[in-house]
Amino acid sequence: MDGALQSKSSNSNIIKQILKNLNLKIQIGGGIRTIHDVDYWVNNGVDKVIMGTAAVENIDLLKIACERFKNKIAVSLDIKNGFISL
Repeated sequence: MDGALQSKSSNSNIIKQILKNLNLKIQIGGGIRTIHDVDYWVNNGVDKVIMGTAAVENIDLLKIACERFKNKIAVSLDIKNGFISL
């Protein structure tokens, strides 16, 4: 979630070490705003990339990510009072 607040992942090195040293399925989200972000994490071994605000604000990005990275994209939406909260 630090990535969502800072517009970049502050835990990239830790996540890469986990991916390298443990045989786990990892999902990452927060701050995923470009196709480069998605590509970076998929190519580093993340099982699922979770898109939030960018999936709502940039539907073309979501479509491209889903087409390019089949079965690697999840969408997470925060709902408040019946509406999407961005």
